[in-house]
Amino acid sequence: MGRSVILLVAGLGTTVESFRSFGISRFVNECLVELGALEKETEREVLHDWLTRDGGAKGDPTLWIDAIAQKTHGWPQHILSYVKPAVRQLHADRSVMTAEGLHAVLKAGREAISIYYRTEGTGDARRRSRISCKAI
Repeated sequence: MGRSVILLVAGLGTTVESFRSFGISRFVNECLVELGALEKETEREVLHDWLTRDGGAKGDPTLWIDAIAQKTHGWPQHILSYVKPAVRQLHADRSVMTAEGLHAVLKAGREAISIYYRTEGTGDARRRSRISCKAI
């Protein structure tokens, strides 16, 4: 379709099999989707998609993908924790991938993961997730 698509599904439960059957590869942290880690190649494709389509990255994003993948290990919430700051950084830098920009992304991603685990431990994140999903 050439742009991001959000699929809202009711009645499927949150099983890995039901979501995999739809080939879901992108996740929004405001929604509850319980999946295991993505395979390495799938993770790289997802990162490439976020950086190039949403972030408009100019040039070869391999360096950024490699750096982010070392931190995310295929886990959807970790991927989101890094790609959202990456997209913001790319927009701020007019889609140019710089070393300084990558450093800022890695720092912001670490902070986002830390916040996620602090709120997840209280149950607040799950409770909010079940109430509503927001478009990205």
